[in-house]
Amino acid sequence: MKAIILAGGEGSRLRPLSLARPKPMLRLLGVPMLEHLVRLLAGHGYTELCLTLGYLPEPIRTHFGDGSEWGVSMEYRVEKLPLGTAGSVGACRDFVGGDEVLVISGDAACCADLSAFRRFHREKGGAATLLAHPCRDALEYGLVLADPDGRVRGFIEKPSPDRVYTDLVNTGIYLLAPEAVDRIPREGSWDFASDLFPSLLGQEPGLYAWESGEYWNDIGTAEAYLRTSFDALDGRLSLTVPPSRPDVPCIPPCWVSPMASVAKGARIGPYAVIGPGSRLGPGCRVDHSVVDGAAVAACCRVTGSILAQGVFLGEGTEVREGCVLADGVTVGAGSFLQAGVKIWPGKALAEGSTLTRSLVGERVQFRLRFDRDARLRGRAGSELTPDLLLRMGSAGAALRRCASASGGGDYAALLAMAFLTGSASAGREAFLLDSPDPASSAWAAAQYDLDLTLFIRQDGERLTLYFFDRAGLPLPRSRQRELEAAGDREGAGALPQDCVKPRRILGTEEAHAAAAAAGCGPLQGFRAAVTGGQSLVRAIRFRQGEIVPAEAGIPVFRLSVDGLTLEATDEEGRSWSWDKLLCALLRAELRGGRGPLCLPYTAPEAAEAIAAQEGERLLRLVRDGQEAAEVWRQRPYVRDGLFLALRLCHWLHSARSPFQGRLADLMDSLPPYETRETELQVRSGSGRLLRALRQEYGGETVSGLKLRTDKGCATISPDTLGRLRIRAESSAMEAAGELCAELRDKLRELDA
Repeated sequence: MKAIILAGGEGSRLRPLSLARPKPMLRLLGVPMLEHLVRLLAGHGYTELCLTLGYLPEPIRTHFGDGSEWGVSMEYRVEKLPLGTAGSVGACRDFVGGDEVLVISGDAACCADLSAFRRFHREKGGAATLLAHPCRDALEYGLVLADPDGRVRGFIEKPSPDRVYTDLVNTGIYLLAPEAVDRIPREGSWDFASDLFPSLLGQEPGLYAWESGEYWNDIGTAEAYLRTSFDALDGRLSLTVPPSRPDVPCIPPCWVSPMASVAKGARIGPYAVIGPGSRLGPGCRVDHSVVDGAAVAACCRVTGSILAQGVFLGEGTEVREGCVLADGVTVGAGSFLQAGVKIWPGKALAEGSTLTRSLVGERVQFRLRFDRDARLRGRAGSELTPDLLLRMGSAGAALRRCASASGGGDYAALLAMAFLTGSASAGREAFLLDSPDPASSAWAAAQYDLDLTLFIRQDGERLTLYFFDRAGLPLPRSRQRELEAAGDREGAGALPQDCVKPRRILGTEEAHAAAAAAGCGPLQGFRAAVTGGQSLVRAIRFRQGEIVPAEAGIPVFRLSVDGLTLEATDEEGRSWSWDKLLCALLRAELRGGRGPLCLPYTAPEAAEAIAAQEGERLLRLVRDGQEAAEVWRQRPYVRDGLFLALRLCHWLHSARSPFQGRLADLMDSLPPYETRETELQVRSGSGRLLRALRQEYGGETVSGLKLRTDKGCATISPDTLGRLRIRAESSAMEAAGELCAELRDKLRELDA
């Protein structure tokens, strides 16, 4: 049987370990990862292997040769240009020859039952079957949505936290029937997850997923490499390796290669891997670490770290948690390496050195991760730094025009300039906006055709970063991932002659207010109070409305600090939230003949009832695709608090309005609905729980899991802190509370 091993990636997230060798040749308990994989394949009958190579191919070819030592035959294909995961397989058509073929990544640790996987594939008779694995931390992987019988219904590639409603991840292990290989174009780049597999969804013979409970782990980072090594020590990952030296005392679990040298008095373990060629001097201490062919002199202390081949630690050196020393690094005696330091291959430190930052290369001090609101948050200085913003500014190859603005403090202004500097250094047009808030920045992005716009808000040491695309919308997940990845690599600058000096765009606040006013009819005689937002005062006055002190019988409007949402108090003193005002706008627009309207996916379910009452269809952003996106772009008052306020004023004052006069009357026209929210800290992983809930109840998966019951509607959304947030909506508070409690109890039962 035939298998194709994809082994051509650079392993950039694993740097600096992957700088001196291809990632699949990193050793697990003294044996290259790829060798473990070849043994697994041979054990399940896959003896005809083809390896696709790209980055540093020679070490792989030199080690394996023709494969006969492992009872297999090996062919090699070196890609000159990246072809994508599926494109790499398509380039091996002559090897496949019309047969069924297994495709597997060469840089993961795995002991799956590939024979059972093959039986499942043949029983289902699908065009392709992927091996899925339940994973607690699924944010870094592609998720697989499958029916209980294994039929795949969809994919979510590296999701945002609110879209983790399954724990099944795509392992990159596939069985392909000949018709699946035939679908791969003969030219150009194609991927399995984004190109081939979506083309098979809903087709016959179909796409299936087989769930494997055996060990699998993508060794994409140094942390994952350590964790996998420790899993092998614990026996969770079964590997064929020489037995540990029995004559070396250690605190188990440990593995000491027969080809390692350990002096008397060295203290090893727990959780220590001492690989071939390693030498440990007397009095040194190594725990929770991998020492793979390094020399550690007397009285050194190494904990939670990785020392690659050829590393030398001088006497008395201390290496703290999270350090990674690549091949050939030399550290002089008496040195101290602070936690998290990474040192690139061949670098040397003098005696007595103290190293607090990585030496030559990425400084991954803060892991970028967008939240469910498509924003980045972190602390000034310790997490969000000018260096990081410089790299983010230079990220994204397809960008032409970028802009930034800030508010709340000098550090935010410094970061905004750093972002612009990165953009300009990458050869892009860069603009500094005088926008006072994220809403006006989003408006400017659409107005001035800016591919990427950043607004940074500072509150003391806390920073919030808002990013907008050319339409003034929050960035899609694909673009978010580009920026997240920028934190893990250096930016590539343009040539000096390609750089453009950043320019300023002035007057955005006034222009934003004028644009909002333009969507409103004349307001002569209209009286309102404003308790937040100078731009709102300006916009109402643009239309000759009167701003008066807050008093009974006068509507009061309050813009949020970011300008993106609005609250109001009606003439009877009742307060109304952003979601209620959106529903009020929907009612007014549809009765005024201005449908259809698009609302955020998270807008209340009551909006569906309002649209039905008016005989119109309600569009939801994301759920309804391009049609919804186009309506969304044309109606800024559903995403901008200033525009919403002016549009409501228009309907309250216009002679043609069905709700002329009072905000209270407009609000009273809404169907009653109430919401209750709670959250639950879970132990076993939110993806597994939501998968079980979806299989039992069904539901809609766009942002979180939305369930509709006879008591109302509820959305369950995971966050990055291991919590599930439950938001229930019903016509009465009591029913909403009951639904919230029922779902919380059900999730607790599943989590037990």
